[in-house]
Amino acid sequence: MVKQVRAYKYRLYPTIQQRNFLAEWFGATRFIYNSLLEQNDKEYKDWLKRQCDEWISSHGTMDGFKKPRYDNQISKYTFQYRLPKLVKDNEWLDVLPAHTKQFVAHNLYSAFKRFFKGQGKHPRFHSRRGHNSFSENTSTKIVGNKLFIPKHLKDGIEIRVPKHYRLQKGCKTNKYTISCDGDPTNPKTRYFVSVQAECDRKERFGKNKHAVGLDMGLESRCVGSRPNFITDKAMLKSEDLSKVLNLRFDKGNEKKIKKTQSILSRKVDKAKRSHKSLHSRSIERQYAKLRKLQTKQRNQRLDFLHKLSTDIVKNNGYIFVEDLSIKSMQERKGGRKNRMAKAIANASWFEFQRMLEYKSVWYGRLFSKVDARNTSKDCSCCGEKTLQKFTLGTRDWTCEKCGERHDRDVNASYNILARGLSKLASDGTADYTDILCGEGFSKTKFFRSTYMSEKNV
Repeated sequence: MVKQVRAYKYRLYPTIQQRNFLAEWFGATRFIYNSLLEQNDKEYKDWLKRQCDEWISSHGTMDGFKKPRYDNQISKYTFQYRLPKLVKDNEWLDVLPAHTKQFVAHNLYSAFKRFFKGQGKHPRFHSRRGHNSFSENTSTKIVGNKLFIPKHLKDGIEIRVPKHYRLQKGCKTNKYTISCDGDPTNPKTRYFVSVQAECDRKERFGKNKHAVGLDMGLESRCVGSRPNFITDKAMLKSEDLSKVLNLRFDKGNEKKIKKTQSILSRKVDKAKRSHKSLHSRSIERQYAKLRKLQTKQRNQRLDFLHKLSTDIVKNNGYIFVEDLSIKSMQERKGGRKNRMAKAIANASWFEFQRMLEYKSVWYGRLFSKVDARNTSKDCSCCGEKTLQKFTLGTRDWTCEKCGERHDRDVNASYNILARGLSKLASDGTADYTDILCGEGFSKTKFFRSTYMSEKNV
């Protein structure tokens, strides 16, 4: 049977002694991360100063000086080499296992790697109020409602494991990560454990020959190429069973979050003016209220995405989506603010596609991304590209060549499905004649429409 690596995340309920133990480890990992980052920032300033001095000594002025790239000064082992000296100067860090310290150094290197590639901002110092975690390459055991970690937590931490989300028998665990979503000293902070396990892949949903093309949108969360492509009718629009409702979870909590943030801001400003502590009981209580509202909004969104993605994977064997550049869609255009950036972020297209991708691997489905250009403007019947200029209010249009009337989103889903099937046919991955595409899609036209679409690009 095919082996696969999966992660199982559970809620932990540690005792007071275990909370103190975990808080000590969280503090040690946070200290290592911040110390390595501070040392690197200091070395960067010294290195940049040397580069400026060399330029001035050779050219006399700073005219024409360009800041050199620093990414070639950081390698995979840069922070690993600095660990022994840091631990030697701070003997209390010996409470952490060696693997955990190396994970911290690796995480900092990964953050710089993403920053140099333009995929994120410069690494920031970790705060006690933020997300705290530590990892270790050690096998763990879950017996009943207890999590056992060798050498450290032999008595076991109370854990709640849902019946449908238990570890398979014979799974080999090789890594665990314990995290909390706030200040470890706060008794209301929630604790979680993520266990990485190698287990057998089981065909939970059985084989399925249905194919669907999904068009991501804002008016509808996604539009399928055939009606009833999911079984949960509550998620579909009553007037069109191929369109999924776009539930805006931010609207219900937005006013509460803004009010809570304004109160917190006033309290922090007042403490700064009075030269008082920023960790007072009143400020910590307000942080807890804000974190609770943000966590609720995040959990509502993730719950909806998990249910929708699982339903799609369960009822479709071939899933095709657009290969979208979401980051560029949210950027400013012509120096003006993109008003759709917030709506695109709330739609969570990237997270939704990521769920579809890994769940397709888990349950033996085929997931593929296709070119997103002109999916709305190409006629799904004849392949002719319309010359009309679309706005956000343009929901329907008529093909000038064949006279077919199209719904903009449904037409895009047909084109996505056509391009996905064409990709399968060219790669030889599957026989498209055995695939069920629904009544609204004609297999006899998809080769012609795909050819015309590629010609128009």
